[in-house]
Amino acid sequence: MFTPEDIDGLDFSHLTPEQLAEVDDILRRLAEDAQYDWLQNARPEQLMPITEKGWRTMFCRCGRGWGKTRTGAEWVRWLCENNSNLTIVVGAPTKKDIRETIAKAIVNVFPPQTRPKYIESKQRIVNLPNNNLIVCYSAEMPELPRGQNSHYCWLDEIGSYDSNGPTFYMNIRMGLRLGDNPQCLITSTPTPSTLVKQIVSEPNVIVVEGSTFDNAANLAASTLDYLKELYEGTRMGNQELYGQLLLDTPGALWSAELIGVAQIRECVTDHRFIVIGVDPAVTSDAKSDLTGIVVAALGEDELFYVLEDASGVYTPNGWAAKVIELYESYNADFIIAEANNGGDLVINNIKSVDPNANVKKVYATRGKERRAEPVVGLYEQGRVRHVPNLAELEKQLCGWSPYDRTAKSPDRLDALVWAMTYLLSTMRKRLRVF
Repeated sequence: MFTPEDIDGLDFSHLTPEQLAEVDDILRRLAEDAQYDWLQNARPEQLMPITEKGWRTMFCRCGRGWGKTRTGAEWVRWLCENNSNLTIVVGAPTKKDIRETIAKAIVNVFPPQTRPKYIESKQRIVNLPNNNLIVCYSAEMPELPRGQNSHYCWLDEIGSYDSNGPTFYMNIRMGLRLGDNPQCLITSTPTPSTLVKQIVSEPNVIVVEGSTFDNAANLAASTLDYLKELYEGTRMGNQELYGQLLLDTPGALWSAELIGVAQIRECVTDHRFIVIGVDPAVTSDAKSDLTGIVVAALGEDELFYVLEDASGVYTPNGWAAKVIELYESYNADFIIAEANNGGDLVINNIKSVDPNANVKKVYATRGKERRAEPVVGLYEQGRVRHVPNLAELEKQLCGWSPYDRTAKSPDRLDALVWAMTYLLSTMRKRLRVF
């Protein structure tokens, strides 16, 4: 009779068929045990719920595919295998999420010989090791957890809870009071919901951050390519891929919601007019403001498209060359240049690269907020579209407040406003003509 310790260094050539079958069975069981050895297979950050001591709330705020659900399910399994007589509450946005994601994940992380059972009619996971019990709730019925006491809770995709989410969360947390150190693990892509903002502002919350690409070894290459194509380079990609919490700045004219509505994967319309908005920096050393350079278009569908943000720190010749490069590559109709600082020098700078460029000089006679308001109105009406790879522009739009007198000049925003203002006036003139 062999033991696992006998296998190492064993001479297989002298074994009988019966002994070989016995060894094969041992190797199969060892491979199975290794498959379910989470402490060996997990990445260090996925083990934090187990290895970090003394915490009360942990928020795994990570991108899609990071392994959030696996982390939560394995934490629940570890609790059940190392404790007895626990009541563990798990929560998800809907009953469907409980059935198809949470319960399935918990059941499947257990080895086959100790695998528990999910009873959907009772919303319970039973037959757990050591007489433990898991009770399942969905945010669709926020009052149902009221009075349910627990030792631990795991709340998945809390950023997707509907308007009942805060009540649901409060009722579960109020019941989290059994044992010496009740703990709540939260796993979610961090949409900027009221509930997520509340949780990250609570005291003593441990936040675990991570991106989709941390788990690249376990994701299909085609999946990674698809996610990159869908989100890479966008403000939403910062949330969905990199797990960043996109909080709006108080007083900001643009919001994450407005930007989210504007985002598209590709532009499929012809353009009636294309312009390049330019907000030139006064100086050009390493500490200079950016020169804002944004390409925008009025589509045949009467929608406004933001096609490229090429803003950066340039020398005067450098930004002029970049503007002309874009002017030619997009076959743009006009360059719209803000000329409050430098006046004709701005125009001359562009003309020195291409004397035939169509340049329209504009002056700021009103404050940034007043100039931006009609453009913000277009976003609020759902009439603006953003192509991918505008993350820095989108970040500045949502991060600049006209009431913050200490904020740096919003160069990208200014270039966008100049371009969109001209397109809007062009469309209005066209409507008057026809």
